[in-house]
Amino acid sequence: MWRKNYGFWRDRTSMQLTLVPEEAGVLGGLAEAMLALVGPVSEAQPSVDPFDQLVDLSDEVQPPMEPTDPAVHRLFPNAYGDDDAEAAADFRRFTEQGLRQLKAARLATVERLVAEFGVPGADAKTVEITDDDAEVFLGAMNDMRLVLGSRLDITTDDDEVGASWDPDDPRHHQYDVYQWVTWLQSTLLEVMVK
Repeated sequence: MWRKNYGFWRDRTSMQLTLVPEEAGVLGGLAEAMLALVGPVSEAQPSVDPFDQLVDLSDEVQPPMEPTDPAVHRLFPNAYGDDDAEAAADFRRFTEQGLRQLKAARLATVERLVAEFGVPGADAKTVEITDDDAEVFLGAMNDMRLVLGSRLDITTDDDEVGASWDPDDPRHHQYDVYQWVTWLQSTLLEVMVK
C-alpha cells in the first residue's frame, strides 16, 4: 500500500500532495485518533487568558495534571524536567491549553484536507497545498510521529525496531505507518526548502 513515489512535491507555482485514498484514510485516521488524545477545539470552551490565570490566585485554579499516558507526555512534556515541579506546573498551567488547541486545530485541518482524496479504490489524486497548509501538515505529522514512536518505544532514529518482534506482531504494521509518515514528512520538508 505504501507508495513512496507519491507524497508532497512542487510544480512551478505551488506545493502539491499526491496520495491514493487509502493513504489519505490512514492519515485521516491518525489525525482522528490524535484528536482524541489532545482534545478537540471547542468554541463552547473559552480560551483562558494567561493574564486572567496569573491574577486569579484562588485555590480554584489548578494547573493541568501532568499526563500519565507516555504518548501524551511526549506531546506535552515538562518544560523543566524533574528539576522544578512547581515551575513545571506553572508552565503547564499557562501553556497547555493553548498547545492543545493549536495541535487540535492542525489535526482538524489535516482531516479536512485528506477528505478531498476520495474513497478507497480510487486512483491517486493531487491537491494543491498552501504554505499555511504545509506548516499545518508539518506540525501534525511531527505529532503523529511522536505518538507512534512512543507507542513503539522508539527513542532514537537508530533504534532497531521490530528485530525481536514475532513476525505476526501487529506492531509491525504500526511501525510501517511510522516509517511512511516519516517519509511523507521528509517529502514535505524537501519541497518547503526549495
